[in-house]
Amino acid sequence: MISTDLLQALFEISPSGIAIADEQGRYLQVNDSYCRLFGYTRAELIGQTFGLILSDTEKVLEPMILNLALSQDQGAPTEWKVRHKDGRTLFVHSAFQTFINADGSAQILTILSDVTALVCTLNAVQDHEAQLIKTNESLEQMVFRRTLQLEQANEELARLATQDSLTGILNRRAFEYESNKAIYSADRHHRPISFLFLDIDHFKAINDNYGHAVGDHVLQTLASTIQASLRTSDLLARWGGEEFVICLPDTLLSDAIVVGEKILAACRRLKIKHQQTSIAITISGGLVEREFNCALQETLQQADVLLYQAKKAGRDCLLWPTDKQLNSALIFSETTA
Repeated sequence: MISTDLLQALFEISPSGIAIADEQGRYLQVNDSYCRLFGYTRAELIGQTFGLILSDTEKVLEPMILNLALSQDQGAPTEWKVRHKDGRTLFVHSAFQTFINADGSAQILTILSDVTALVCTLNAVQDHEAQLIKTNESLEQMVFRRTLQLEQANEELARLATQDSLTGILNRRAFEYESNKAIYSADRHHRPISFLFLDIDHFKAINDNYGHAVGDHVLQTLASTIQASLRTSDLLARWGGEEFVICLPDTLLSDAIVVGEKILAACRRLKIKHQQTSIAITISGGLVEREFNCALQETLQQADVLLYQAKKAGRDCLLWPTDKQLNSALIFSETTA
């Protein structure tokens, strides 16, 4: 049996705040730890209800809390937000027990432990975790945007590496790469392949008379016109300046002549509008069917020589090797008759 003096000593020296209240929630007795916890003296607490330590927003819960204590509801919350005398918010862990006196009255024993530091630390950790999640999401979004920007930049670099910036068709380097692939396939499968060099007639005069902006427009229009006359498997590139080069896979010289003459005819029909002037365009071309095992550069040089001869012959014409010209021309005339 524990003596009354021992219980009183435990009441006084307990580091936890202990209070005894009546069934109306009025303080009957409090220990020093309880007073220190809330900043009140015993005299300020005795006779007051525990609503004194509730925050303004929690005061409406006073009847419910009292009912939980009196009914000894084990489902009652054990952590409460309370208020210090100076207005500070505290968090306490509570345990309570209700005793019924011989006369039927009730007394509520409450033991409170200050867990403010723990709750604040926990809240800080939760806030930190939330911030980390937010930061991580932001980083993921940034990485996604940067990855997308990098992919777009790589695509742009790839485009710039293969396309002529003015006309949008293949540039010289890309044409050589793709044509060598086509040549490898032609040799492997013993298929014909032809090449066509084209050059705009009197292009310098267009730049001199109308300006380089008009000259650029002529190049763009011509590239579109030529492309419209080709198959998807054909390769068209701007070789440099006003020169264009075409690779025609699976194409005999006779068929390539048809393509070349079709392109020259389409260009003759072009009328480039500039202010009140209509600019007529003609082109000259040299055409060869590549010999088996002949290198790309050698084949293109043959076509370039024929282009030069077409220029000397009066321009606006297409030339191909003389040893095949008669037979090819005959085939061409039969296909266009």
